[in-house]
Amino acid sequence: GGPAFPSDASTIVHDDGTYERVRLAASGMTLRDWLAGQAASGLLASPMIGELVDADGPEADTPMPIAKRCYEFADAMLAARKESAQ
Repeated sequence: GGPAFPSDASTIVHDDGTYERVRLAASGMTLRDWLAGQAASGLLASPMIGELVDADGPEADTPMPIAKRCYEFADAMLAARKESAQ
């Protein structure tokens, strides 16, 4: 999916007020993570969250079922994106 917010440089401000641009090794948040976050926003705001997230088993009382579902949505969006580009 590639980065959602790519950046290869950042500005460092020193205590004396001077600054410099430096190159970063990180390329930003992945598009998959960003899409999962967007799915989380929608799921958590939905009154149908119980129907959209299967919360059975040992993780039922944790946020893990929601997180896993959000990444399933993200993966589906990336797959649809790839299909539509062909």
